[in-house]
Amino acid sequence: MDKLNPDIPKMGYIACYRNPDKPDFFGRGIYAVQLKKGISPESARYTHVEILGGGYNSIRVAPPTTQPIDDFTKFYKGRYVCIRKLKDTPDYDLKLRYKIAFWSATKCNLKYDWFGIAHFILGKLCTGSKTKMFCSENTLWAFRKELPITIRNIDKPEDCMPGHFMDSPEFETVWEGIL
Repeated sequence: MDKLNPDIPKMGYIACYRNPDKPDFFGRGIYAVQLKKGISPESARYTHVEILGGGYNSIRVAPPTTQPIDDFTKFYKGRYVCIRKLKDTPDYDLKLRYKIAFWSATKCNLKYDWFGIAHFILGKLCTGSKTKMFCSENTLWAFRKELPITIRNIDKPEDCMPGHFMDSPEFETVWEGIL
C-alpha cells in the first residue's frame, strides 16, 4: 500500500499495531493470551491499539504513562499498522469523533495500569485500577462514553484486548501498511 497520507487518520479513528517479527516478552505474552481468549491468530498479532487525534497525532496508553504522540509515523517507524474506524454508524460524525479523541486525551499523564494487565492475563486473580488504564481498555471506554457499541460481547472495557478491535465487525479498515 502507499505511504500513509495525513488526511487518512481522522480524529476518533483507531490505530492497531501488529507485533514486530521478533516481539519482546510483553508482546509475546499479549499475543498468547489473546489466542487463549479466542481471538483469531491474525488478529492476535495486533498487540497495541490507540485513539487517533487526526493527522499523525495519537494518544499512547503504554508504560510508564499515557502520553500524546505528535507523529506516530515516526514513533512507530517500521511497524505494521491498521487504521480503523467505526463502520456504518451514522452518529460517527466529526463532533462524535472529537469527543472520543478528547476523552482519550484526558487520560494523558496517568500511570499505566499494570494490575489491569495482570487481570487481563490472570483473570479474576487481580483487579484493575479505576483511575489507570491499558491501551484497549482506554480505547473501548472512549467509544463507550459516546456510543453503546459492543465489541464481541465484551461487557467491561477492562476485558477488551487489542485483537478485539481487529476481529470486530463494528470496525472497518481505512488504511494498513508499514510506517
